[in-house]
Formats: sequence, structure tokens, C-alpha cells
Amino acid sequence: MKKFVIPALVALSLTACNNDMTLSQKHKSGTVLATVNGSPIIEEDVNAALATIPANLVQGREAAIKGSIVDQLITRELVLQDADNKNILSNPEFKKLHEDMVRNMAYEFTLQNAAKEATTEEALKAAYEKNKEQYNFQSVKARHILVKTEDEAKAIITELENGADFAKLAQEKSTGPSGQNGGDLGWFKANDMVPEFSKAAFSLADGSFSKEPVQTQFGWHVILREDSKTETATFEMVKQPLSQQIQQQAAQEYVNKLKEAAKIDLVKAEAPKAEKTAEAAAETTAQ
Repeated sequence: MKKFVIPALVALSLTACNNDMTLSQKHKSGTVLATVNGSPIIEEDVNAALATIPANLVQGREAAIKGSIVDQLITRELVLQDADNKNILSNPEFKKLHEDMVRNMAYEFTLQNAAKEATTEEALKAAYEKNKEQYNFQSVKARHILVKTEDEAKAIITELENGADFAKLAQEKSTGPSGQNGGDLGWFKANDMVPEFSKAAFSLADGSFSKEPVQTQFGWHVILREDSKTETATFEMVKQPLSQQIQQQAAQEYVNKLKEAAKIDLVKAEAPKAEKTAEAAAETTAQ
């Protein structure tokens, strides 16, 4: 597997660097590492491709990766020279492909620019402060006793109802790793646990235990909710999803403004003639 890693990375990096429509690079200047029918392969292009590869994947293999990049650039140059010879730039199919690509890039670039102003650090922080309550989340502190069967769990609930100490029962009877600590799970959020367990734990009142056994993929649980608290996610915790949300909103607002200012006429398709419709209905009935 390892011998295929470098060529694959190089291919990806070259794709990222291929931003222009120049084919052969006979007139490029810079430190020449190789020539292909007189066209130079320059160090700048090799370094640009190398920079797109994660540093941890390059470490200790830079020379080998650079060699692979040079080889890929040579192949690329040969193909582009042949494209020049075949006058590909004048090919109608290529022109259509190029036009579509440029239009798509212009569309994406313009939308991204429209959203940039809305996603400055200051704008994001202002949006976070304005909607801070949306980023509240609840945590609970709980203990549990895990057993294999429902009957065992029911027997434990009966003992608890008769005044038994939860932590002591957990140490004696729980099959889970937290049993030795009295079943202590510490603080956790709803998505930290499997859904069935979280639903039961978060529906309890502080200081109460589950009156019915709770089944999960791990077995049967008896849960004691000791405490709860509401916290607010920090700005750094929500920055990325908040940025994505605001970008989408800004892009949509930009499009809406364009639509409001534009004259858009929707041309409806011509309705089928009555005679043809009647004929078609008759044919359908006959079938």
C-alpha cells in the first residue's frame, strides 16, 4: 500500500494547482528541474504542489515526493503539448466545457464573496451574543447499575425503594466498569450516551432513580440522577457551524435582493390543444 501513497497525493496536488488555461509552458521562467521537448519544469510549480500535501505526510519523504511531482509534471506537460498540437483550445466541445467551468466558478466565487462580509470575526461574535440562549445545553450527573436481566434490575429497584444505598448496590451488583466507583458516571450531555440511556437519565428529577429498568445494547440499567446544570457553549465551540449558517443566510439574502431588483418572466409551456387531448383520451379509453 505505501508505494501508492505518494503518486496519489501528487495527483491531488496537481489538480489543485491547475488553475490556468495555458497549455505548454515553454515560456515559463524559474529554476529549471527538467525540460520536456524544450519546455521547462520549474521548481516553483513543484513547491506549489508540495505545499498542498499535509506536512505530516511529507516528513521524511520530501525528496521522494518531489521526484513524483516532477514525474507528474512531465506527464502533464507531454499531454498539454499534444493538446496544443491538436489545437484543443479551438475544439467546440472543449470551448463548451471551458465556458461551463468558468460560469460555475464565477457563480461560486460571487456567492462566496457576497457572504464574506457577514462572516467576519466581529459579525460572528455579534450573532453569537445575540442568540446566546440558543447555545445552552443541559448536563446531568448520574450513577447507574448495569445487570444482565430485567428481573435483576427490578430486584435492585425494590431494594432502593426499601432504602438501600445506590452506590453500595452498584459496587456489589453492577457488571459495568463504573461499578467499582459506585456506578458514578460523572457529568455528561445527552449525546454522550446511547439514546435510550440519555432519554431516561434526562427525564428524571435530580435526586431520583428510575422506577423501571432501562434497556440498552449493554444490558439493563437502573439510573440515579444526582444533579443537573445548564451551560452555554463557548464562541469557539459554535464558531464553525455558526459561520456556515450565516454564510448560507447571507447568500440567500443576496440572491433574494437580485430577484427583487430583476425583471423575471416565466414562460409557461403551451397547453395541449383540445382536439389532441380528446384524441389522446379516446385512445386511452379504447386501450
